[in-house]
Amino acid sequence: MIGQEDRAIVTTSKARKRKASVPASVPHRPRGADYLRMACTSANVSFKSALTEDELIHALVTGKVPVKRGPHLRMLFNEAPKAMLQGLAGDVARWTKPGKLERNLRKLASDLGAMHGVERWLKSG
Repeated sequence: MIGQEDRAIVTTSKARKRKASVPASVPHRPRGADYLRMACTSANVSFKSALTEDELIHALVTGKVPVKRGPHLRMLFNEAPKAMLQGLAGDVARWTKPGKLERNLRKLASDLGAMHGVERWLKSG
């Protein structure tokens, strides 16, 4: 029969093994929300094909709608929570010059007929 102390040692040993099994090649992410992943998940809910994180970044940085991904972006702009979209914009803004992301978002929204959706979350607050 295993006592409480023995169980604690076994549990601690298992936890160490789990930590050690994480490959070194996996990049460390700081704690916090992953707005890019959340946005892609939200955009993909109703569609058979998926909008990838790379496609979403490319669209936001260039202002060009990826092939066959217009409906995904339209749904994202119109339906996703404001806080998530503002977090996404904050994350992606690191890769663009100041003001460029906002111009690209307005261009995408205009091309997709989702201006109201974008304007509601580009406003501060």
